[in-house]
Amino acid sequence: LENGVPENLTLFADSQRLFQALNNLVENGIKYGVECVRVSATNANGELDLCVEDDGPGIPPRRANESSSGSSPWTRHAPGNWAAPASA
Repeated sequence: LENGVPENLTLFADSQRLFQALNNLVENGIKYGVECVRVSATNANGELDLCVEDDGPGIPPRRANESSSGSSPWTRHAPGNWAAPASA
């Protein structure tokens, strides 16, 4: 697991929900990735972007709509990036 989150980053959020979301994404990256899972964050103009990347194959394009229409707002994009829609 590679941590690319800046040490000086501050986020005011529901810590339990954030932990749950990141934990699920990291676990999936470990499960479906090949060697590496990387968590990173960038802060620009007051907006925080969290990214969990792995080196797995991703979801085949024909199944991508199935994944994003379920109960989870997260979508997996090849080569292993997860993204949440702006409304999440």
